[in-house]
Amino acid sequence: MSDAEGADAEADSAGEENEGPLPEQIRVFRVTAVSGPCLKSPWLPDVQTVEGVEYIRLTKWSPQLTKLCTGRTKQLHNKKEQHTMNVQWFQDTTQLRREACDAAVKRLILENVPANTEPPAKIRRAIQQDEYMVGRSILVNMPAISDGWPERAIRFLWGVKGSDLFMELTADNLSYIRQAIMASPKVEPKEVSAGKSPKRKKRRRMLSQSPKKNERNGGHELEAAAAERDP
Repeated sequence: MSDAEGADAEADSAGEENEGPLPEQIRVFRVTAVSGPCLKSPWLPDVQTVEGVEYIRLTKWSPQLTKLCTGRTKQLHNKKEQHTMNVQWFQDTTQLRREACDAAVKRLILENVPANTEPPAKIRRAIQQDEYMVGRSILVNMPAISDGWPERAIRFLWGVKGSDLFMELTADNLSYIRQAIMASPKVEPKEVSAGKSPKRKKRRRMLSQSPKKNERNGGHELEAAAAERDP
């Protein structure tokens, strides 16, 4: 072994002796976080990026959005102190989004009517597949909340069904919808009738009219009458 080879071997041996535990795997995270009133820790919302724009998912059952808007934690299991964010704003905004999609489809159809041709008398409503024809997102005209929060146009992802809303994520948009949700009246749960279910009543009525059951009932009545006559 040459002197150079011996030196390399000694260096390798020294390196192995000085080598400590392997470092942890390096990871790089890019996340979207929201901080604001009532949030003790950052909120990592469900987001989608479409055509370079980030959209946040808004749902009335979100614990973090509930905390941001009401200052209270969502509570569904305690019947005495149930607390949710089931407010009218979600229904109203879903309807506004639907109307904006319908209007966009109508506008596109009318713009493509050939010259010297009568426009169709009735134009169909928007469907989900129209997003690939009209656009993946739609501007929705939102109403004013107060003097400090005037009406505005907010971009949402295209949607014609469902109550979940994907809104363009900006601090200003989140501030607006927070104020809107806090000002919106609650949706009262529907009262459950204490009477019998209509389906159950109908089923009972159909059974009572069944020929076989009537025949059985008739037989029991004849037996009872005979027993009364011949004690």
